[in-house]
Amino acid sequence: MKYKLTIAVSLCCFFILHANAQLANTQWKGSINIPKAHAILWKFDKDTVKVFFKDKDEDTEVMVYTEDVAEKKVSFTKISGTSPCASGFTGVYNYTTANDKLSLKPIQDTCTGRTSAVHGVFFTRVK
Repeated sequence: MKYKLTIAVSLCCFFILHANAQLANTQWKGSINIPKAHAILWKFDKDTVKVFFKDKDEDTEVMVYTEDVAEKKVSFTKISGTSPCASGFTGVYNYTTANDKLSLKPIQDTCTGRTSAVHGVFFTRVK
């Protein structure tokens, strides 16, 4: 009985951890208007995301993020970067991933520049 319970708990933990990793270890490309169009690349790691301009090698923006898969929400907090948003500014977004497209819809963000840059934009998954 203990053996079956241990296996059941292990399987549940595996599926829960796997379900929480929809953005982790993915990359998305697209174009944002700030105010002119710029091609960018989002690189999601386990708990940080780096945003790069395609024509530059250094990261343009580094943020920590948390993801709520059940609610389809992600929050970003700026660590460093070149945007006019101050470090520590946090934003919460609804997100959708379908057909290798990522879209972000702002719920609340203290950085209006980030909100206007990503709202209504579809990013394509890089495989």
